[in-house]
Amino acid sequence: MTNKVLLEVKKIVIWYFITLLLAVALLFLVSFIPNTAVITNVNTSLQEIPQYITEPMFQFDKRSSMRDGASEAIMLETCINNVEMSSFQSIMDAKDYARYWHGYLVVLRPLLMFFDIEGIYFINQLLFYILLFVLLYEVIKQKDSIYALLFILSLIPAYIFLVPLCMEFFGVFLVALISSVVLMKSDKIDYKLVFFLAGCISSYVDLLSCPLVSLIIPLTFIMLKKENELNVKQEIQMIFFSCLLWGIGYVFLWAGKWVIGSLVLHKNVIVDAIMQTKLRAGDSSLSRPMSVIGAIEPYFNFHNRLIFLSVGIECCAVIISIVRKNNNIVWKVIVQIIPLLWYFLAANHSVIHNFMTYRNVIVIMYLLFIITYEAIGSFMIKKVEL
Repeated sequence: MTNKVLLEVKKIVIWYFITLLLAVALLFLVSFIPNTAVITNVNTSLQEIPQYITEPMFQFDKRSSMRDGASEAIMLETCINNVEMSSFQSIMDAKDYARYWHGYLVVLRPLLMFFDIEGIYFINQLLFYILLFVLLYEVIKQKDSIYALLFILSLIPAYIFLVPLCMEFFGVFLVALISSVVLMKSDKIDYKLVFFLAGCISSYVDLLSCPLVSLIIPLTFIMLKKENELNVKQEIQMIFFSCLLWGIGYVFLWAGKWVIGSLVLHKNVIVDAIMQTKLRAGDSSLSRPMSVIGAIEPYFNFHNRLIFLSVGIECCAVIISIVRKNNNIVWKVIVQIIPLLWYFLAANHSVIHNFMTYRNVIVIMYLLFIITYEAIGSFMIKKVEL
């Protein structure tokens, strides 16, 4: 390996151990918050969420408007330390969900000292919409207002207003928005490090809800920003290294919890984690190709004709782009394939929990809108020139 590559590897290794140390230290610190400081707001919150454990917000769109109250209840219950264990062991065991980091506890336990779940929802919404506004502003400034509008349109079928009200996957959307803003605003920051840390933090705060959004959303925006500066080869390299570093961060930090959890709890967390990984990667009762359809259907409210219509529009737009020699079409199609590949490999989890995993389709549709807009634009420009 060249010296440059060795330096890159060394930097990532150093940041990995820094992140791992911080991950453990933060959980260790919040474990000392006494149960008495949070139990009132935990109990109040548990009384506030049962009504949406199984009920969707809109009956006409049941799966895509569903909130995961059952998982949220588990998250709240995890905030109460098991008195039969030490505080740190309890937070590492997390009600026998030791295979996850439960890094959300670093924020949730302190907040529960002062707010119930409704107050936390308000804070989530405030933070979420501020970040979304900043991101849209950067998109308008660096690209065009139409690109911001198309992103908003892609968010609407995913019931984006529910994201701050769903603690289970709010964390990964927060990572996605922060990463996107950082990458859009700064030209000097190392994008590889951003994606590595995004992967690490996603595995830290997420319960395997829709972690891929913390990769594909910032990846889409950094590619939009850089597309006129790079050739096709450079674009493919950027996508490859972004995915590689995000994946390394996600997998290795998660594996770090299995090792540390096994040592702290004196039980084999690694075996349980591997078994669950194999289960979630299974294809359930569907074939893998059908599982991909099953994972994306909620975005289209289970109207498969809309899926086929979208595929048809994409094919036409791609053909026009190729004819007009728009080389930027390559990276857009590659990024669209990433969530489909995720659904294919994690078929079981993607279908069973498609009421939250379907939100990866946001990026697919956003890029479809852009591809179509640019194809029509190039066609109109060519027509005017003639």
